[in-house]
Amino acid sequence: MKVFALLLRLRPSWGYSVKVPNTSASQPSLSLPPPTTLVGAVAYGVLKLQGRDQETEISGGRVTNFAEKLWSATVYSGASLNGFGAPIMDISKYIIRIYQRKTNRDRPEYQLGAIPTGKVYVTGEIRALLGFHEERLSKIVEKFDEVLPKASYLVTRLGAKESIVSVEEAKWGYSKVLGREVEFCSSFYQPLQHSVPLGGCDGQGFFYKETFWDGGFFDVGKERWYLVPGVRDKYISSLRGRFKADKSCEVHEFEGEGFVVCDVR
Repeated sequence: MKVFALLLRLRPSWGYSVKVPNTSASQPSLSLPPPTTLVGAVAYGVLKLQGRDQETEISGGRVTNFAEKLWSATVYSGASLNGFGAPIMDISKYIIRIYQRKTNRDRPEYQLGAIPTGKVYVTGEIRALLGFHEERLSKIVEKFDEVLPKASYLVTRLGAKESIVSVEEAKWGYSKVLGREVEFCSSFYQPLQHSVPLGGCDGQGFFYKETFWDGGFFDVGKERWYLVPGVRDKYISSLRGRFKADKSCEVHEFEGEGFVVCDVR
């Protein structure tokens, strides 16, 4: 399989907030931006490059989100930190009238409330690695080898609209196929179902598990567990871990970073 890869170095203005699905009164943030968030950020760049303001279009009688179309061509998407992240719960003002009884929804004292919201403050950079199925991508984005590199520099945020980032560097090209059931090193998280942690590549090998989801934000039934090389405690850090993929997936490498490609869509 030919995979067109993007590797981005992003400088956050403060960090990011990507809240865990199915939360309301308390809204913690995921430790790292999930795969769908990264694809959505690049999709936004493609739309801006094409001079389009709408993220949706009508195709075959149904409304289709462009980010969903780009996701259908994605075979890998992952994030890591070049630095440290400090997770906190901050107080934000939210509209809470939707949670009230009908008799109270119109009363002024029940309109707004303070809700703890998760954020991750970052010292350093956020890195994003994405891989796209060449054939499917060519049907979605014309001249993708020209469009995606330019669109990468139009990425403006990760997660909540306040999670502003600037693009320090973007690299692109075709990944190298390493094979199946092989060991590889990576700073990026890998799907738990198809990879096994073996230790560290440049020192101690620490891993933790994180659950992300496929599809839209409300597709919580499509949760998938990932192995993250790093530490999640009072702070979040990314390390370079050694993995081994199972025989159902190919291992690719781009700019020295390995990743598991499981074409299951």
